[in-house]
Amino acid sequence: MNRKRFWQILRLLFVLCFVWLMLRELKGFPDPLQLLGMVSRQSPWLWPALLLASALNWLLESLKWRSLLRHLQECSTGHAIRGTLAGAAVSNIIPFRIGEYIGRLMWVNPEQRISAAALSVFGSMTQMLVTILCGLAAGWMLPDLLPPAAKTLAPAFLLLFLIIAFWLHRSGRVPSRTSNALQQALERVRVLRWGDMALVFGISVLRYLVFSSTYAFLLLHFGVLSDPLSAWWSVALIFFVQSFFPSIALVDVGVRVAVPMMVIPVGNDLALTTAALCIYLFNVLLPALAGLFAILQQRLR
Repeated sequence: MNRKRFWQILRLLFVLCFVWLMLRELKGFPDPLQLLGMVSRQSPWLWPALLLASALNWLLESLKWRSLLRHLQECSTGHAIRGTLAGAAVSNIIPFRIGEYIGRLMWVNPEQRISAAALSVFGSMTQMLVTILCGLAAGWMLPDLLPPAAKTLAPAFLLLFLIIAFWLHRSGRVPSRTSNALQQALERVRVLRWGDMALVFGISVLRYLVFSSTYAFLLLHFGVLSDPLSAWWSVALIFFVQSFFPSIALVDVGVRVAVPMMVIPVGNDLALTTAALCIYLFNVLLPALAGLFAILQQRLR
């Protein structure tokens, strides 16, 4: 068996394992009519508030993308928003968030796309770093809820991220077998100044606070939890565990419902599921639809 086939089989087993875990958690998934009844009983002000929170969330992500892209080309806020939403749309089609980079590159000059992809990966890794750090803190605050495997994987990922970031910034050397295009892309990341990195990290933190606070608010609103601090730490733990699941459109909704059930040991699955689905609708599905509209507009020009 060659190396390529080995990794293909390993990735397949990895995905199947997570699908099995998800299906096991979704055995008691509430009836759709119950979910519809729960949603219909909510105050009308809730939906504009969630829409506003989602808009702020994706505006921050767009500003982060613009702050990275300005090292390559001029980029207006409008182009950054369209590129970010297009990435959200394509990532729902292509697994493991690869589509996110493909969608964004539609608004990047062809000669800069490889470097832009590297910068986009850096931005995503920064957001992941914030998720890992908050998740580790949540695991310390709520130690009984943290899965044992995550306690080992998270520090390892954090250490690896810091080593790679330090190496890219301090060393101009890349493996000799690396293609010229990839060397240029790595160089583009390496020349980011500490101030640029601090700005990207700061926006990532602010964005994390926006969508985590929105989720925590929903847990309180639907009566899943009663203490605001416990709700926020629980959300941090949910995002932390979700980060280890592969992003695949066919199972993404199930993951976003199953993981909260793994993390929060409550008996009110209906309320918890409704909160998770609201987050999915306003922070994933609606932005993806907006991104699809932006892609269609770009193609028609």
